[in-house]
Amino acid sequence: MGLIDVVATEGGEQFYVEVVTKHGHRTARPQEAAGEIDQTNEEGAE
Repeated sequence: MGLIDVVATEGGEQFYVEVVTKHGHRTARPQEAAGEIDQTNEEGAE
């Protein structure tokens, strides 16, 4: 049983979780995909 489950089953009202990560390396989105998303946002705007 995980630690969060133990806290929940014992009636704990709150707990603290800290997520520690390393910096990622994102790749650029292809221009075609970026253009499609921009057009969708413009069409939905009122």
